[in-house]
Amino acid sequence: MPKITGTRCGVEPAVIGSYVNHALKPYGRKIGPDPASITAAMMGGILSNNASGMCCGVVQNSYHTLKSMTFVLPNGMVFNSEKEEDHKRFETEAAEIANEIKNLRQEILNDPELVTRIRKKINRRTR
Repeated sequence: MPKITGTRCGVEPAVIGSYVNHALKPYGRKIGPDPASITAAMMGGILSNNASGMCCGVVQNSYHTLKSMTFVLPNGMVFNSEKEEDHKRFETEAAEIANEIKNLRQEILNDPELVTRIRKKINRRTR
């Protein structure tokens, strides 16, 4: 079951989305994304696919409602995106992945047309 504190909830990757909503219902809340598969989809899949849904559109998709994430790399290394020290540790201990992400970012920034397309989509999502 989700760990609920204040206006946030923490879940494990294998928790089914509708279970999270069921736990949040007494508080008058639900998770942002509402994919059609919410009764079968697990939170790990919902988040990794940036799930959205008919009721939430893109404004409350996973990326817009996720505060932080603890993730495990295939080699077993664990990082928490909420911890600044983990950002630095990721850059040193997982340098190959971190550098590839930076390279992808730079590749995008070097393409003004792509930057414009992405910004247009983000602005549309946050209206």
